[in-house]
Amino acid sequence: PEDASNKVLGRCLEYFKIVNHRQFRPLIMAIIENYKKEYYGEKQVNDIFLYLRNFSFAFTLVMGNNSNIIDTKIHSLSQEVYKIHSQETLTKIKQELEKYYPAYEEFERAFLNLGFSNKNKQYSNSNNRKRMKYILQEIEEYKQTTNELVCNIEECNIEHIMNDSVDNPIVTKTGNLLLLSEKINHNMGNEKFSEKKDKLSRSKLVTVKEFLKNYGNNDTWTEEMIVNRTKKIAKIFGIIILAAIIAATLAVMVFERYIVQRSQYEIPVLSDHGIFYGDTPAEVSGKLGTKAAAKERLPYAPETYISYNAATLGSDAEITCYF
Repeated sequence: PEDASNKVLGRCLEYFKIVNHRQFRPLIMAIIENYKKEYYGEKQVNDIFLYLRNFSFAFTLVMGNNSNIIDTKIHSLSQEVYKIHSQETLTKIKQELEKYYPAYEEFERAFLNLGFSNKNKQYSNSNNRKRMKYILQEIEEYKQTTNELVCNIEECNIEHIMNDSVDNPIVTKTGNLLLLSEKINHNMGNEKFSEKKDKLSRSKLVTVKEFLKNYGNNDTWTEEMIVNRTKKIAKIFGIIILAAIIAATLAVMVFERYIVQRSQYEIPVLSDHGIFYGDTPAEVSGKLGTKAAAKERLPYAPETYISYNAATLGSDAEITCYF
């Protein structure tokens, strides 16, 4: 990860290092080799690595699926990448893996079961610690508008808002956890919620400040609050990872970190039209023949918002894309 040519690629490689999803290695090596040989540009590589990271997070880390299910598929795709150095091959990776993407409801149910504990043996292994640190750091990066205060994953600790327990699984859930600097976390101890709030106020991390803004006026921190906050975090990852926003009559699917609303019609991925991470609003406008305007920021993406008639992509659905 530290030798990556840019931040996006480095973060994706760091993720695969943390979770140790080895079945992706042949595909990762094939793409990187083609990148070094300049068959693929930086935008293309960032784009496909973000997709692979998101897929791995949803399919394996959250859903807990056995990686053997896709081993053969990954091996076949990696061989194709070695042989055919085209955008169509990268698009095929997405098309093939999309079949295994979970629905948001399935993703949320599984996300609610994730946890970390120093005391509960079911959640206390080192892999759970690494994965939870990664999740909390991703939330922090998503919430920030700058990179000034991002906590180094090796230097921050995980704080249990309701004190850690040997036999209460609720306290292990994401909604009960905050990323804190080691200095603040070390002085926290097993204090009551009312006493912890004062020490939490010393943190400069956005997620901690937001937590105090939303819950700081409460005298107690309850299990019901933990469950509700966990669901809210799951929805954040629905945007970061699945881009799954549930609308009244539209299903929402993710294509290379773009949010695409669609009906029953199949809509091609945007890379089929030459649109990649890093494209400016003007570039996107030119490629789609539409007008671009600034809008809400998503992680690793320029502040661009596109709304256009889906006829551009051969569908009768209305499409809105954030990227």
